[in-house]
Amino acid sequence: MLGLLESGDWLTGAAHANLMAQRLADGIEGRTPFVLAHPVESNTVFVRMPDEAHQALNTAGWACYQFDDGSVRFVCSWATDEASVDELIAVVASLD
Repeated sequence: MLGLLESGDWLTGAAHANLMAQRLADGIEGRTPFVLAHPVESNTVFVRMPDEAHQALNTAGWACYQFDDGSVRFVCSWATDEASVDELIAVVASLD
């Protein structure tokens, strides 16, 4: 852990996670009927979607948590790659 702090790798990883979250948010806003529940300010994206869409997403293999207000949370990490984000965007776009 100390090595991540000393090398600055934690910051590089965090910046990447934030970038992937913004990519996901942009794709969802641009290609789906769903809306963001909150502005994206870090590595987490909250999307409002009906229960049916949430269940279809889980059935498609994209397990995600749905809050009481109907928003679904997606979290990106240092290991999240563009291909995975783009795949998720395509799956979410197919739910409408």
